[in-house]
Formats: sequence, C-alpha cells, structure tokens
Amino acid sequence: PLLCSCPSCPRAPRATSAMVTVRAVVSVAALALCPASGFYLPGVAPHDFQRGEKVDLKVNKLTSTRTQIPYDYYSLPFCKPKDGVKTAAENLGEFLTGDR
Repeated sequence: PLLCSCPSCPRAPRATSAMVTVRAVVSVAALALCPASGFYLPGVAPHDFQRGEKVDLKVNKLTSTRTQIPYDYYSLPFCKPKDGVKTAAENLGEFLTGDR
C-alpha cells in the first residue's frame, strides 16, 4: 500500500509509544557510549587556601571610574615593594586578555 506523508491523511505513518521508547533508549545509549573530552587551562583552576597559607599576588594596573587610562600599578609611590618588582610567568588567560 502507498503511504501518504500528509499529517491529516489516515494512511500516514504514525509513531507508536513503543517506537518513541525505542528511540529514547537508543538516543540515551548513544550519548552514554560517546567518549567525552575536556581541557584544562593552567592558572584558572580553583584553589582552597588554608588559614595562614602564603598567597602570591600578581598586579599590573589600577583602573579608575574618573579616567579611561589605567595607571601602572608600580607608578604610584605607595605600591612599590621593598624587595623590588619580581616578574612572574603568565597563564594563558592573562596572555589572551593582555594583562602583562
């Protein structure tokens, strides 16, 4: 017999609840069997600090709501460290956002 693709036609194929259940099971099984992969960006993983633990800080600029130009952090006299400025390696996020 010839099947019609019109939704109102009585000869159009209909999905039964068994077909819907089978499709759902196959879809879930396919998703469960697909391998998953992820990636890690160094320097962006969360870290829980303990009380008294040393916290290294990286600074580069100060911004203001009064001016569009940021100030270099160490250009201000009260921000200079006693031992001098120490350079530190950048992570990928700092490099991509231009925080150098």
